[in-house]
Amino acid sequence: GSGIASQSVQHADSITSPATSKPHYTLEGWYFDAGLTSKVTFPYIVTRNMTLYAKWTPIVYSIGYDLRGGEAANPASYTVESGAVTLNNPSRHGYAFAGWTGTGLPATPVMNVTIPAGSSGNRAYYAHWTSVTYYISYNLNGGSPVSNPGSFTIESPGFTLNNPTRTGYAFAGWTGTGLSGNTASVTIPAGSTGNREYTANWAPYVCTV
Repeated sequence: GSGIASQSVQHADSITSPATSKPHYTLEGWYFDAGLTSKVTFPYIVTRNMTLYAKWTPIVYSIGYDLRGGEAANPASYTVESGAVTLNNPSRHGYAFAGWTGTGLPATPVMNVTIPAGSSGNRAYYAHWTSVTYYISYNLNGGSPVSNPGSFTIESPGFTLNNPTRTGYAFAGWTGTGLSGNTASVTIPAGSTGNREYTANWAPYVCTV
């Protein structure tokens, strides 16, 4: 802490707690011994020469997070005595982590954040995300090409597949991802994730004579 000059007082004079400060610490109290086991109660009556020892506790600084829908386990606080703290990057279903912004960071998100040992001050960090693109492949089994999306994200609105056509055949339905059998109409709901594959199935027209 900040130095305090030795003081002379008269025998049996009363003293109050000496004022001192130390960056990033709070004064817990004064003690008679260097081991900080015997605490001084103020005001104190002086009857002998003595040395008093200050006890300091590090200030606890907060670390706030706005994960914006993600999840991660990271410390909520630290002190100047903490070792270096490297943030765990969060995860979020349907999204790829795009980096952090916040205290001491540039405006452009950065992927890795470490709070160096000896740091101080409250901090706040914000997670950024990009939606993952999922792909849809189609096997039309001889059918005519039809306009259907080749990809989607978790943010895409729901959509229903357009059914293909094939000369001489009736469309018998789709099979593929998430389907239990031939399905005449397939809808991919909003909020869906994962790559998908669909196969068109056909039934030949039966001609009677």
